Amino acid sequence: MMSRQKKLQFYQSVSEEAAGNITKTVGNWTNFLDSAAKMYKYPFPDQLLIHTQRPDATACAPIEMWNDSFNRWVKRGTKGIALIDDTGNYPRLKYVFDVSDTGGSSHNSRPVHLWEMKQEHNEIVTEALANVHGEMGNTLPESFRNIAYQLACKYYSDNFREIRFCAEGSILDEHDDDNLRVAIEDALTNSIAYTLMSRCGFNTDAYFVDEDFNFINDFDTPDMVYALGTAANELSAQVLRDIESAIKKYEREQTVERSQSNEHEADIQPSRGLPVAGHQVERTAERTDSTIGAVRDNEESISERTQEDDVQLNAVERDSVPTSARNGRIGELSVGGNDKTSDGEEQSAR
Repeated sequence: MMSRQKKLQFYQSVSEEAAGNITKTVGNWTNFLDSAAKMYKYPFPDQLLIHTQRPDATACAPIEMWNDSFNRWVKRGTKGIALIDDTGNYPRLKYVFDVSDTGGSSHNSRPVHLWEMKQEHNEIVTEALANVHGEMGNTLPESFRNIAYQLACKYYSDNFREIRFCAEGSILDEHDDDNLRVAIEDALTNSIAYTLMSRCGFNTDAYFVDEDFNFINDFDTPDMVYALGTAANELSAQVLRDIESAIKKYEREQTVERSQSNEHEADIQPSRGLPVAGHQVERTAERTDSTIGAVRDNEESISERTQEDDVQLNAVERDSVPTSARNGRIGELSVGGNDKTSDGEEQSAR
């Protein structure tokens, strides 16, 4: 049986190899972005390991969260997805499981809600993004590109010195300042826009061609891969959190409206006439309050389980290139601090 230290070293080498592979081809990079789009609440290093071990994962959490918060059990024999936690005094392994690895009885397990972009959401999402980012495009994909370009330009302006330092030894180091700026802004713009469209269900093949990602081979050192991956992750996560918030607010309001409409219809009894007005108001108010509470409980996704998840990332206002040493969340699910297997023991369901 492999020791804790050897396991850690093994997954460190897996992460390093993955970082080298994702920028070798356009297909490798876009496949990673598709995976990262579902895992946007986790930092880039965790996205990398998730993509390498389980590229089809959609929502992950530690076994304790599945058990305690969702009354779901992890299927026997399922192997955990290993992540490297380097936030303490020394790095160690922690494990998460995808929702597809879990089950539960229908009467006591909590459903896992993952937000979905639908046609009816276009207007409210556009309005929400316009309030944050200003003028939008004629379509959401066009708006995503505009927002991505704004964020990319701001990011480079704030971090160009650190980017120049990270570029040492890479192909990008041969660029003068103007060409380096263009390369970084183009790389980030297309990567962010692709991530947004992928997570929102758009057919990315209709909006991107391979030439849009010709830059990827220039990110040929670990420093530049991590700089690009971290920036693309944090910047796109800002926008996706705003979209998620707008959609969930809309869905809550629609649910309450449907409930009120049903209550109104139920209170109209033709055989007995209309109920007393005051009695109807009391009943409606009481049931509406109850409905709102139930909706909030049922629609609360795993990503809203911790206070940290409510904090919007703001990478463009940071003073330096973001680092990989961060706690994070995968997909829609937040990783809780109660990680009983973070001592490096490989976790699997027994």
